[in-house]
Amino acid sequence: MPLTAVPAYRRFAALFSRPQADGRSSDYAALLEASVAASPMLDNDRRALFMQLCCVAHRHGLHVAPEVSLDTIFTVKGGEAMDRAQKALHGKRVDFVLLNGSAWPVLAIDHVGENPRGDRAKLRAFERARITLLEVCGGAALEDDMDYIDLVLTDILDESAVQAA
Repeated sequence: MPLTAVPAYRRFAALFSRPQADGRSSDYAALLEASVAASPMLDNDRRALFMQLCCVAHRHGLHVAPEVSLDTIFTVKGGEAMDRAQKALHGKRVDFVLLNGSAWPVLAIDHVGENPRGDRAKLRAFERARITLLEVCGGAALEDDMDYIDLVLTDILDESAVQAA
């Protein structure tokens, strides 16, 4: 029987579309059949804040990461309370993290709108890790927020330069 060439994508798809032990198709096969489209990661208020943050961060040689999980930022170490501490952070996010060129967090920012929410576990984690967490309102206060963030970044980066010297 002669061999026929099968396009690579079909061979690959065939591997993942085989029924599983319980008779269901794999998740991959379901994705092949579904319609998937990209959507904005941020709502309009956070998108406006993101665009302004990018300008401020660029002036300081930093990068902006939106919607960052606290599990990504923090490593919880030691002690009997380690599991409880990890659970306290699990599923929590911060709206933006400004990162240096080595991808270390420099400043975290939460958009709280008109009503500050002050998540105690989140605030404590940033405090313990010695990373400043700012809560900003955005909207009509966006320009004032950016001026404040610029001042805070200047202080943080000046302090880092002094410590490095």
